[in-house]
Amino acid sequence: MKRLTADGIPFDEAKVMVNNFLSKQERDVKGNYANTIAVWFSLEQLNEMVARLNEERRTTAAINPGKETDGVRIYFANYGSNPPVECPEYAYRNTVVFVSTHQNIDIPEKHIDYFSEDKLFNEDGIIKMSPQNRGTLCPPNKDCDCDSEIYTEENKPLCPFE
Repeated sequence: MKRLTADGIPFDEAKVMVNNFLSKQERDVKGNYANTIAVWFSLEQLNEMVARLNEERRTTAAINPGKETDGVRIYFANYGSNPPVECPEYAYRNTVVFVSTHQNIDIPEKHIDYFSEDKLFNEDGIIKMSPQNRGTLCPPNKDCDCDSEIYTEENKPLCPFE
């Protein structure tokens, strides 16, 4: 497997990938996307998550060598009938959930999810990052970037979302 770097991918490749996804999404009777097409996270949220992961990595390296925190897995998810209390409009909307992972000593290319179960520490005293969510969904939020160059004309979302 090719090692990925922080250099990213060319914009044109990203645009094709995003529009491949969008072309398979349903629209409502008004022409708006029927579900979430993007999730926004603030830099503060991301920095806090990275700080927690780095602290986990330091702690797991000292307590459990070979099983250090090594990354995050992003799960596609859906709120179903239980959206956050502060965002009832998120009911049945797609979202993402970030889960921290640790190394597998026996299979180095396998990354194992782990969870805090609402505890700051696990039985080994390792600080664990609880699953992260609470990004801003687009739609239904009206502050989406509907004019982004990432969209092809046929996949451009209608704005504001109604």
